[in-house]
Amino acid sequence: GCHAAVLAAAVSAGAGQAAGAAGLQVTDNIVIDAQLLQALHDAKVARAVYVSSATVYPDRAGALREADLDWNLDPPPAYLGVGWAKRAAEKLCDFWQAKTGMEIVVARPANIYGPFARFDPATANFIPALIRKAVEGADPLEVWGSASVARDVIYGEDFGAAIVALLNAAEIGQGAFNIGSGRATSVGEAAEWILRHAGRAGARIVWRGDTQAVPPARVLDCAKIEAATGWQAAIGPEEGIRRTVEWWRANRASWTR
Repeated sequence: GCHAAVLAAAVSAGAGQAAGAAGLQVTDNIVIDAQLLQALHDAKVARAVYVSSATVYPDRAGALREADLDWNLDPPPAYLGVGWAKRAAEKLCDFWQAKTGMEIVVARPANIYGPFARFDPATANFIPALIRKAVEGADPLEVWGSASVARDVIYGEDFGAAIVALLNAAEIGQGAFNIGSGRATSVGEAAEWILRHAGRAGARIVWRGDTQAVPPARVLDCAKIEAATGWQAAIGPEEGIRRTVEWWRANRASWTR
């Protein structure tokens, strides 16, 4: 009975957990996506947004446009498994659309963070993981990777607004759309902002080396979704981190994810 659906189910993991379990974000995600797309077809859903990932892009730095996905080039080594799992799902989206006419829009988000994220150290992405450590008074603050590595990050509220915009865009049809803040935030910047808003500015940071190489800086070019829907990210990375720190402080006693 549903006209539209958003496919956001996935197995996700933090850097440490993903490094120690090679298939963690591969097998289950391929099965989840394949079965959900089949179920949408069987339920005669007319439109869907599939939440993919920026890990699908090849091993290159700089600004990434949707057309930069070269299927003949692998994702970076650190993203090889999850990147190909998401690529496989995007091809399944093409298959179901071609065979049945179901409209499927692919969303390729940057690193999503904010209230209601996973703060469990085993599964959290880097911003929630660092917020938890900082608020709990970790001394020193241990951070995976290098201070200079930069990524596009998107506040959860902005990401949600982008998904709604894609669902409501009557003429959008199909295709892939980047969803990001449009700027690269270095891990060093994020760590400093987190410490500042946690009331621990100047605290010592210890950097742990990457287990796998990643491009030094990547940012998503979001001109396509802006042109199609008018959507733009409204909350900058530092403001989003401030809001997330405040939310975690208020909810850490009850939030178990």
